[in-house]
Amino acid sequence: MRELDVLLMAYMDNEYPTASPALQRAFEQLLTMQDPDIQALLAGRLPAENAALHELVQRLLDHSDPAD
Repeated sequence: MRELDVLLMAYMDNEYPTASPALQRAFEQLLTMQDPDIQALLAGRLPAENAALHELVQRLLDHSDPAD
């Protein structure tokens, strides 16, 4: 999905380099997931497996806000 790719690439370019090691691992974990599962996480239909993944999802949602 193009929108998902844009969101993930923006995070990779802007946040990943300075993210904590835990958030970097969570992002790497997220990238191993199928697109429908990532979408379900972002929509709140699938719970995050751990605190770092939950925090990452929140950061991604913050970046997807059209007001940014």
